Amino acid sequence: MLNIGRLAPDGETYYLDTVAAAVEDYYTGVGESPGYWLTESAAGLGLAGRVAAADLRNVLGARDPKTGLE
Repeated sequence: MLNIGRLAPDGETYYLDTVAAAVEDYYTGVGESPGYWLTESAAGLGLAGRVAAADLRNVLGARDPKTGLE
């Protein structure tokens, strides 16, 4: 399911903590499926494929996703 909405500061923790650890977990109802970068904006930042926790935290914190610098 696509979920678009505002996150409160540090709100990504909830989403990251509910991602299924493995595909079996998702199908047994233990967690959500992992997110994937889909936009051209993400590609422009060098983001592609499955969303890594550190990259998400950096993007939401207005930092470079690869270096962590503002």
